Amino acid sequence: MPFTRTMRGDFQMLLGEWYHDAEGALRRFKLRLGTEEGLSFVETIDSLRLHESEQYYELLRERINDYKEKLELAKDSRKESTSYVLFVLAGIPILYTFQIFIYPWVKEGQKLFGSLN
Repeated sequence: MPFTRTMRGDFQMLLGEWYHDAEGALRRFKLRLGTEEGLSFVETIDSLRLHESEQYYELLRERINDYKEKLELAKDSRKESTSYVLFVLAGIPILYTFQIFIYPWVKEGQKLFGSLN
């Protein structure tokens, strides 16, 4: 998700170069991205371009679903990390409450029991 803004220019360049030389445009796009996902995307698009078959469209749908699942996992992970941070932040006032109000009572109780011995 954070890289979609970065990739937008590469996609626009791919579309602009596509009508002049589709194979070269895909090769340059693959080199510009340099990721595993970019490589698989270019291979799928190139296969679709060369052999229009329903199987390639099914493969593309499967890859899109895989990418969606990866995005959902990343979102869930980010939400979970945020909830942990919020939990820790919510615990700080509780610690201060213990330190300010309860800890003096505990110290006084220890002194009282110490004086009884």
